[in-house]
This record gives sequence, structure tokens and C-alpha cells, in this order.
Amino acid sequence: MNLISMIGAACLDPILRKKLYENPVNTAHTYGFYVDDVDADILKAIFAKSAEIEMEFLNVQNRICHRPPCLLPPGSLTVIGAALLNKPLLDELFGRDPIQSLNNRGFSLTFTDRYVLTALISGGEKEAELKQALEALHKKISSLIPTVMKKAA
Repeated sequence: MNLISMIGAACLDPILRKKLYENPVNTAHTYGFYVDDVDADILKAIFAKSAEIEMEFLNVQNRICHRPPCLLPPGSLTVIGAALLNKPLLDELFGRDPIQSLNNRGFSLTFTDRYVLTALISGGEKEAELKQALEALHKKISSLIPTVMKKAA
């Protein structure tokens, strides 16, 4: 979950992203995240090309929070990170019952997590914009890590 949580946190924290672009593995350790060799390779693949991915991260950040710092509960950040690495989960987030779907997948969400996630995906134009931004970032991340995933398998 550390990798997933870090990717979710990077969506909302431009300072963290800047540090990840400079040195992803050391930044993970500095922030207290444990990363194994596969996670380290994934972080390097995602954050090695800041110019290619920063606009997508910034677009997600702007859809969730217009004035940083954006303080979301840790469980919400984990869900966002997991959705960025798992397209079926991303689709379920914008389905009929996203909280139940997350519970079925084993996410342990606090009341605050459920409240925040429900507010983010409550429907309307803003939900569509957030979904589009998350899908664009998912697509970019997926294009950057396929060789890492093949090597890990």
C-alpha cells in the first residue's frame, strides 16, 4: 500500500511531486514509506519524466483542490492511488455504489474517507472532469510502467 498511497499523495502535493521527480526512492524513504525493489522501479518509471506527467498530476490536483495544501485523509489518498494503477477500480469509483465497491475490495475506510470520496464523486460536471483527469493520469502512468511490470512478473 505504500506505493499506492504515495501516488495518491503525489496527486495533491506539488512539493512531494517535485521531490519525487528529483529522487523518487530517497523521497519515499524520507517520508517514511517502505518501497521494495519493484516499487522503487515503478516510482522511478513514473517520476523520471516530470515534463511528460506533471500536467496530468496538476490536472487531477486542480479537480480535487484548487488551493493547496489539499488535506485529504490517508484512506482517500490510497483509494486515488489504487485507482490510478487499476482501471477497473477507477471505473468502479464512478459507478453506482463506489463505497460498497471499495468495501468489497477490502479497503478499510473511515467515516471521513467515505465522506470525502462521496463528495468528490457526487455527480455532475465536476465529477466528469475529475474522472477524465484521473483517466488521463492513469493512461500516462500505464504507459510509463509496462516494462517494470513485465520484469516483476
